[in-house]
Amino acid sequence: VCFTYIDKVSNIIQYTTVARQADNNKDGYQRVINDNRVRSIKKFMNINIKNVIPNNIILAIGKELNPNINKEESKLKFFYNSDEESNKVKALIIDGQHRVFGLSQYDENAEVLVT
Repeated sequence: VCFTYIDKVSNIIQYTTVARQADNNKDGYQRVINDNRVRSIKKFMNINIKNVIPNNIILAIGKELNPNINKEESKLKFFYNSDEESNKVKALIIDGQHRVFGLSQYDENAEVLVT
C-alpha cells in the first residue's frame, strides 16, 4: 500500500531511522550521512524563500507501528511511542535522509511530502 502525506521534518526525525551501511548493519542500504550535502540543502533553502524540495521522502512503515489507513477519511495513522524502549521501533527512511536533515537545519517546522 502506498500513501502520501505532508509532515514536518521535526516529526519525521522523531519516528524514523536510517539503516546505514556503516552502522555494522548487514542490512544497511544507506550511505553514511554526508555533512556537506546536508549543509548544501540548508544553503539552497536559505538562498531564496521560494526554493522547494520537490522530491518526496520515502519511508517504509512496518507492521510494528500498526499502520491503519482510513479510506473514508483518506488518513494514515500509525502508533509511535517516543519512550526509550519503544524508540527502537521506527519507520525506515528509504530515500531522502539528506533532505530531511538539511531541511531540519534550515527550519525544523519545514513541511515535506512523505510517501
